[in-house]
Amino acid sequence: MGGSLRRHVGCDLIDIYPGPGLWSSKLHEVLQPRSHILMEPDEGVYAPFLQNLLSRPNTTFIPKSGIIWSDLSRILDPAYLPHQVEQPPDVSKTPQRNDTLLLTANLAFHPKKRFHSFDSVATLVLFQFLSSIRASSLLQKYGLVRMLLWVGEDDKRTIIARSCQHRRRMAVDGELATDWINEVAGPDEDDAAKKHYGRDHAIDRGSVRRALSRMRAAGIDIPRGRESGLVKEVQETAEKESGQQQAFVVRPYLEELEGLEAAFAKGEIQPKSAALKRLLALRYRLTRELKLGDTALRLLRERDALAAAHEAGEDPDGTLRREREWDAEILGMNKNLRSEILGMRDNLHLFQQEPPVMNWDRRELVPLTVKSTEFFPNAPCSLLDIQPKAMHPLLRAMGPRSSRAGDTFELVLRGMMDCGSEPVSKAIETVWPGAAEGVLPHCPSLRDRSKGGMPLSGYGEISVRTLNETQWVEILDAWMKWPFRPTFPQLVSRMADDSTAELADDDGDGLGETL
Repeated sequence: MGGSLRRHVGCDLIDIYPGPGLWSSKLHEVLQPRSHILMEPDEGVYAPFLQNLLSRPNTTFIPKSGIIWSDLSRILDPAYLPHQVEQPPDVSKTPQRNDTLLLTANLAFHPKKRFHSFDSVATLVLFQFLSSIRASSLLQKYGLVRMLLWVGEDDKRTIIARSCQHRRRMAVDGELATDWINEVAGPDEDDAAKKHYGRDHAIDRGSVRRALSRMRAAGIDIPRGRESGLVKEVQETAEKESGQQQAFVVRPYLEELEGLEAAFAKGEIQPKSAALKRLLALRYRLTRELKLGDTALRLLRERDALAAAHEAGEDPDGTLRREREWDAEILGMNKNLRSEILGMRDNLHLFQQEPPVMNWDRRELVPLTVKSTEFFPNAPCSLLDIQPKAMHPLLRAMGPRSSRAGDTFELVLRGMMDCGSEPVSKAIETVWPGAAEGVLPHCPSLRDRSKGGMPLSGYGEISVRTLNETQWVEILDAWMKWPFRPTFPQLVSRMADDSTAELADDDGDGLGETL
């Protein structure tokens, strides 16, 4: 990240919640900003620590909270930013990147607090920062302004998905609104993956290899001692790309199994003991998951073969019969097994697209590993580097004086992502009956494998949680051209009939509420 910061030297720097100012002082030293505005409501606590920084030229301390938008809006004014020029929102004009303004904020609140349907205040603020890119509001009214944000581990996961199970509305919004969201520093990614939804370990290794390759091309090295466990593993071994070997998800129990196997080999586990029963249970689980990996690999290879046969037009009747047999095999599985197979299907599909769909797999660097003891209080934190981009004009068409395509997209996205693991043709029907027939035939990328599609039906069809940016925009464009689409008030009414807090464990209610 250090090299890319050079383009911001001499910029205006807005610094929210600087605390004692360690990060703020280093950033000031590197950037030498023409103005540095620090917003910290706890003046009595932190002002003494900030005196050295505030003694430097062009620094201003404002004892207000930068996440109270009425307070932030007061400094987004020529009185504080005389060199900045607003770029009024105009769908016909492409927003330009503004390197003369930079935002940094510490949103790693501890302990975290819920706010209405949002899991934490930090998640709400992240949501609003992303929303401001599309609406050209807050700092984004001055152009596309880069943001460096410190966040907690759980809040980070809402904006940077590492698996299809975590790729929900806010992660999709992040992909649509940014050139990149890089995690510059954070807890060991291997440890974090074991605690949550995992994916095929070969995909994680492949993702790290690609990121390391990008770093080498850019002349960036990882400081010694800051490598994650997965980075060390990749540097020591060479593997095939995922999809060419058995699928396997690393689980927390494997460490326990390794310890029990070592104790068993030393004769430390007695017959008929609880430890022996546990060892046998974990061995059985490992055997089951290895068989699951074999099954997943076979099914995914057959899916690719069926797709190739469809595209080549080979023996249509025979191909259709094979597709039905393939679909029936998955349908006949128990619910949990089927869910795991489909998760492997979707994670592989997201990764194999070019470029990969998720920001995590497109990252330009691997995060520097940090420990919770390096922060006070001792809670794991991550530094996110967010570079907004010019979004598609349809996504920026918002408000009553526009076509409301952007507003419509918010509702369509919400409705479809509520059933993210379902096929696109089924999910869009939950938004509005008839949409599958009226919209999807005009979205060729959904069936084009070179664009992330799949020419199959049933469990072979792509799911909502694997849709890429091109496909989302294509769906929106076809929706706005659909003669029988509902009016915007009708769509709002239908969405309101559903739960207004369906994202309490996800990304918020989508209403853009301000603190």
